[in-house]
Parts: sequence; structure tokens; C-alpha cells
Amino acid sequence: MSNKTHGSPDKSNTENNQFQVKIKELENRLLRQDQLEQMVEESEHRFRQILSLTYDGIIIYEKED
Repeated sequence: MSNKTHGSPDKSNTENNQFQVKIKELENRLLRQDQLEQMVEESEHRFRQILSLTYDGIIIYEKED
């Protein structure tokens, strides 16, 4: 029985390692994105709580240069 593979085993191992590195990078990016989304949700929740407890009006003024 002959083993028909494309390319050398070293090349296949190198490509496999590159794919594993890319997959790990993508997993890390997804994890970071999830963390950032959670932080935004928590910030919005705190902001809404502050607004609901504030009876006075709030004015946001930005001074132009």
C-alpha cells in the first residue's frame, strides 16, 4: 500500500503549526471581543442606574476650541 500525500511531512507539519497558531490567535481575539462587549454592557447598566437615580437634569456640554 502506498502512502500518497501532497508535499513533504515537514511541510505538512509546518502548515499544521501555522494553522494552529492562527486558530489560537482567532480564539484570543474572540475572547477579548467577548470581554469588551461584557464591559460595555456593564458600563451601560451602571450609566442607566445613575440616570434612573438622578432627579435633576444632566447637561453634557462640549466646548469647541
